[in-house]
Amino acid sequence: MLSHYEPPRKAIERAIARTDYTRRSPFSVGGRGGHKEWHHFCVPGPDINLVVNFSLSDDVRPEAAPGAELARVAILVRHETWDGDVDTFSSDEVRAGGGRIDLAFGENQLRFENGAYHVSVSLRQRPITVDLTFSPLTLPSIAPNIPLPDGLPLRWVIVPRLRATGHVTLDGRTFHLTDVLAYHDHNWGHFLWGHAFAWMWGFSLPIDANVPWSLSFVRLTNRTRTRALAQGLFVWKHAWSDRVFRDHDIEMRTDIGHLRPSRTFRIPRVMAMLSPETPTDVPRWVEIRAQADGDSLLYRFEADELAQVVIPSETDLSVTIINEVTGRSSVHGQIRGETIAIEGRAVCEFLVS
Repeated sequence: MLSHYEPPRKAIERAIARTDYTRRSPFSVGGRGGHKEWHHFCVPGPDINLVVNFSLSDDVRPEAAPGAELARVAILVRHETWDGDVDTFSSDEVRAGGGRIDLAFGENQLRFENGAYHVSVSLRQRPITVDLTFSPLTLPSIAPNIPLPDGLPLRWVIVPRLRATGHVTLDGRTFHLTDVLAYHDHNWGHFLWGHAFAWMWGFSLPIDANVPWSLSFVRLTNRTRTRALAQGLFVWKHAWSDRVFRDHDIEMRTDIGHLRPSRTFRIPRVMAMLSPETPTDVPRWVEIRAQADGDSLLYRFEADELAQVVIPSETDLSVTIINEVTGRSSVHGQIRGETIAIEGRAVCEFLVS
C-alpha cells in the first residue's frame, strides 16, 4: 500500500499531463498576438547552478510574417564563474505541438514521458551540453491568473521539487548529477516586453533531501515596485500542496542596499555588448512574513551571485532585464501546529520591464 509519505507517482504523472502541457499561440490562426510561453528548469546544485529555458514568443515586429514565432533556448550555468548563451531557431527548425510536452528546437529537446521530463540541450557557440532527466516529486500547482497592467493575465504551473539525474558538460568538464533536487515551472500569457510591470519570484529547496518541505513565491508589481498587483507564497509537504498564503497574508521587506557584483554576466552575449554595464537594483536580501489562520512563516533569502538575461523591449528602444540570482534561504514558522525550520538553496528572479 502506498504510504502517506511516498509521492503518488501515477497521480503526479496524470496531473502534469493535465496541467503542464504546452498551450501554443493562437496568433498563427488569426488570434491575438503577443503570446509568450516558456518551460523553465533550475538546478541549485552543490557543485553547479543551472538554468535551462525553452521559450516561444509571437514575433510582433512589423517586418515579421503573420503568425511568426521566435523559439529560443537559454542556458545559464555557474561552477566557478558564469557561462551560457541564448540560441534562436527558425520556424523550420521547430517542432512544438500543443496539448503535450514535446518540444524540439533544432537538436534540443524537451519531452515528458514515462513520468519524467527529459531535457537535452547543446549550445551552438558555447561548450555547454545538458542531458538530464527530471523526475517530479510533487503534484503540480496552478497559480491563479496573475493580472498584468496592460494585458491578459499571466498563468503559471509550478512543480517545485524534482530529482535531476544525468550530466552537464561545461568547457570540457562533465558534472554527473544523481537525484539532485531541482525546480520547474511553466508560464504563458499575452504581454509585451516593455509593458509597465516588474516581478519577483523564487523557490527554496532544502539542503537535506530528507526534509519534506518545498516553497515557492511570486510577487507582481508596477514597474517602480511601489504597488503589488498580486503575490502568493506556496508551501508543499512531500508531494502535496500544504499551505497557500495570498496577497494580504504577506508582508515583504528587502534590503535598501543592492547586490554589487564586480562583473555582471549577461546573455545573449550580443545583447551584453549592446546594453552597457549598469548597477543592479537587486537587493542583497529578501524577507517574507506570511500569516493567516494561526499559521505563520518567515522566509529569508540571502543573495550570492547573479547573471542577467537581456531582452529587447517590444514597446520602445530600451531593454528588459531579468536577474537570475542564486543564494541561500531559511524558513521558520508553524503550519497546523507543526514547527518548520529549513535551511535551503534558492534562486530568485527579479524582472524590470
